[in-house]
Amino acid sequence: YRIPYETDGYKARFITTDEIARITGNTTFNSVTSGEGDWFYLDGGTSASTGATWQTQIATSTQDSAFAWLFNYTDVCRNYGCTINGGGYGYWTSDATANTTRVAWRVSSDGKLSGGDAFLTYHGTYYGGIRPVITVLKSTLN
Repeated sequence: YRIPYETDGYKARFITTDEIARITGNTTFNSVTSGEGDWFYLDGGTSASTGATWQTQIATSTQDSAFAWLFNYTDVCRNYGCTINGGGYGYWTSDATANTTRVAWRVSSDGKLSGGDAFLTYHGTYYGGIRPVITVLKSTLN
């Protein structure tokens, strides 16, 4: 099925951190009040029944992440539960952290949402890329 986004007015945009939190089931995260110390693993909620926190890594190289599609195609992500390695160490979201304007939220290849300095490099390459999303109404899918 083809979505005619160029003629139907769809616009590409960056995903928000609140959308990622909602997708993963993290109801305590709020981009307006959350700072760098409020990072979380995408699969962290899976461990809630064991008493672990959102800052506990669940997915591994042998256990796939339930949210692999959010960080597939990032570098060495297979070590952290994604299903397809790719280039880049992660991607930026649309939001800055609450406690500073020089740090933005990013999804990284180790399966977490965390704050990162916009000028941060890793092994000589820029740490974050971009991954635009397009919202499509279910009603347009026949």
